[in-house]
Amino acid sequence: MSEDTGKDTREDAPAMEESSNTAAENEVSIVKEPRSPKSEMDDEDDDMLGELPEWIKVYSPKTESWYFFNQLSGIKRKAINGPDYFKRAHRLPYSRLAKRFGAAYRIQMFLRAAMARRKVRNRRGFIWATDMVVTDTRWAELLDLNYSILKFGSEATNEKSDAEKPTDAEKQSYFYNLDTKEIRWEMPASVMFVRLAKPHVTNCESLKIRYDAIKAVTLYSKDKRAQYSMRLCGQRVMSAISKGKIVEKRVTTVINDHFDDIEEFKASVELLELAATRAEEQLLKLEIDIQTAQGQILETFSNKMDDISENLEDASTKYWPENMLSSSKAMLEEVKRAVDATLDWWAEVTETIPEDVLTYLHPNLNSNNSEESKIPLIDRTDAIPVHPTIEEVGKRVVLLEQLVESASEKGFQNKEEIDQERELSKMRANEAEMRVLLRRERVEILKRERELKFIAECRQCWEKGLKLKENDKKKENEYKAMVNFGAAQITGDSGEGGIFERKEKYVRKYEEMLQLKRLNQYPDPWSGLEGGCTIDVFKQLIADEIERRKNQEKTKFHVDDPDHETKKRLMHSACFWGRYEAMELLIQLGSNVNLLDSIITKFTPLDETARGGQARLAVYLLEHGALKSLQIQNIHGETPIHTAARRDFWLYIDTVFKFLKERGMQKVLKRILVTINHKGQTPRDVATGNPVKELLYDTELELGLLNKDAKRRRAKKLQLSK
Repeated sequence: MSEDTGKDTREDAPAMEESSNTAAENEVSIVKEPRSPKSEMDDEDDDMLGELPEWIKVYSPKTESWYFFNQLSGIKRKAINGPDYFKRAHRLPYSRLAKRFGAAYRIQMFLRAAMARRKVRNRRGFIWATDMVVTDTRWAELLDLNYSILKFGSEATNEKSDAEKPTDAEKQSYFYNLDTKEIRWEMPASVMFVRLAKPHVTNCESLKIRYDAIKAVTLYSKDKRAQYSMRLCGQRVMSAISKGKIVEKRVTTVINDHFDDIEEFKASVELLELAATRAEEQLLKLEIDIQTAQGQILETFSNKMDDISENLEDASTKYWPENMLSSSKAMLEEVKRAVDATLDWWAEVTETIPEDVLTYLHPNLNSNNSEESKIPLIDRTDAIPVHPTIEEVGKRVVLLEQLVESASEKGFQNKEEIDQERELSKMRANEAEMRVLLRRERVEILKRERELKFIAECRQCWEKGLKLKENDKKKENEYKAMVNFGAAQITGDSGEGGIFERKEKYVRKYEEMLQLKRLNQYPDPWSGLEGGCTIDVFKQLIADEIERRKNQEKTKFHVDDPDHETKKRLMHSACFWGRYEAMELLIQLGSNVNLLDSIITKFTPLDETARGGQARLAVYLLEHGALKSLQIQNIHGETPIHTAARRDFWLYIDTVFKFLKERGMQKVLKRILVTINHKGQTPRDVATGNPVKELLYDTELELGLLNKDAKRRRAKKLQLSK
């Protein structure tokens, strides 16, 4: 044992059991006696002698003091009363110590050495552990110097060459826990995971990052080969990651950071290493396929740029909006430059992407010229790989295509609008010419229709006159026959005066009989108007209705009262059926010319004339105060002019308009023409026949209702009505 080792042993060794004289232990206090030069020299000179020294000096760990022991008598003496000549026990060989004392002292030395080494390890761990901690653990790995010295020897180790010195693997190391102060000679589970499995787990994570960077580019999915390699690579990377998680979970579930089966853990690590190797190999194949796909994608981008350049040089771009055309050209220049720079970079023609292209593709990066931050240009070893660059180029290409497409659509729409405007101008010119011709034709047609209508009315009047003449002749014949019949019945009086009196009597009796027959045919005035009774019969029917209500219902009858069953009014029926004389009689009897037939339908007598096309009766009503009825709207929101226009009564509308114009009622006429029904339609909108439409159009044109302001007011009224 070396001197250094001996010093450590003396300082830290435990106390030896003392079995001799206890009285000698209490002689003096514990004091270290200095050694004289003479006795020390004697001690060194006599070390190699074979004699058994009488007095030896021994250290007691129990009292932490030196004492002297006599090997011959077994007496112990304190250091203050030590002999002149003595030997130190730790320097003597085993043969120069008493057998019993030497054996005990030797055992004590070994025990003290072991305990000293343990304390030294704890002390070294406390001092150096923070600098030698294993990554991601609470364990520090330290070399045991005592093990190296015991195995190889300190002096021998220093004399050996570097090749012959023990390696780190041959040196014994131990592990020190920073939290529990525990010392272990075998490797803990967490350290074993960090050293054996952690590199593979980290490798799998880096593979996953590289795979995700490739997968994030949607353009690669269009290539079938790259898509197949990507799917296979994803499976292998996820398999490797899952195996890494299994190994990591196994470490977190161990008890006291100790594996029960280390071989099983090593087998799991081998499987993880194999899965990571396969995933890395497949990722390399994927990167080769992706590189091919990148070339095709960039070539496609370049072709698209050429096509867009041709489109921008086309003559149809003159119809594009100016802002979209200028934006398309500027964006085309930027994207084309970016595509060319990326293509050159991918083909290894250049080492970096230009700064302006980098700023265009990655605007979130700071500029290289900024003083605050200096970011290098993208190169093949930079943190930003080619994948996001190609993805950004693809996005810019898509944006450019969308811009060009929208500009093309706008240009096509502008072209169509220009063409339509030209066609409309031509159509308006042709329409104006056709309108002049059609107007002349309509004037001639209307003139011809009026002539034909006049001829038809004349023929109708002539036929009616013939019928009346025939009826008068027939009545005259009946009268003659009745007179002859009456004269033949006269007897006993031959005077001429008597004969004439009797003739008159029979004539009156016959007329009364005919009148009674007519009254029995029409039970009330309303049926009389519908049946076409004469004015005398109508008067008698009114008188009978007055008498009936007075006697039966005890009420007064007025000509405006409705029928009990049909709720019809006499004025409305007379206007609808065209009974002119009956209408005159009713007005004389106090009938209201603006009376509504009911609250629901709201038809006026003027509405009934429009329904029947009775122009003559309408003029008579207007002359007797029915102007108000021209603006009254019925249940459908329509005026009498609406009704006449819908039924195509041209003569009725023309007669009413002439009546209003002759009396200077243009304002009333304007209000009638712009009045709209519940569907927002004017009289011209509901007209069915062309003559009526032309009449209404000419009247509106004459009154100035076709200008822009009138159209705007009409549109506003239509919107309010809806």
